[in-house]
Amino acid sequence: MYIKKYNCNRFAGLKDKSLEFENGINVILGPNESGKSTIIEGIYNTLFKTTNLTNRNLDKDFRNRYMPKPNGDSIDGQLTIVVDNKEYILKKEWGTSKGLQLITPHRDLIKSEDKIDEMLNEILGFGEGTYNSIVFAKQREIKKP
Repeated sequence: MYIKKYNCNRFAGLKDKSLEFENGINVILGPNESGKSTIIEGIYNTLFKTTNLTNRNLDKDFRNRYMPKPNGDSIDGQLTIVVDNKEYILKKEWGTSKGLQLITPHRDLIKSEDKIDEMLNEILGFGEGTYNSIVFAKQREIKKP
């Protein structure tokens, strides 16, 4: 499995961003405050963050960190994931008009969050915790004693 492409119309400070990746190790390089960490957060949240935001502290933090300020009311992300040479397209939108869909290699359109979560668990092979600790490890967490 690998992520082939990430797109967003708006996610935090990113606007109309599109990145393509190759199978294997990819490096995102740029100066401080150029959006590298935000790209990683966009990918991570597209994979794992529910579109059903509540008033819980975690969801409030998500809104505060990533919703455009001062007047933005939605953010989005789209991933193309390749598994055994088959492409899946995952699209999420958070905010005033939430949205979720997965397009399978057979071009089936799935919008049920439960079904999409089930399919992502099969595609990813590991749970969110494993990806959070290894693939999406944050520098601030690595520095902790």
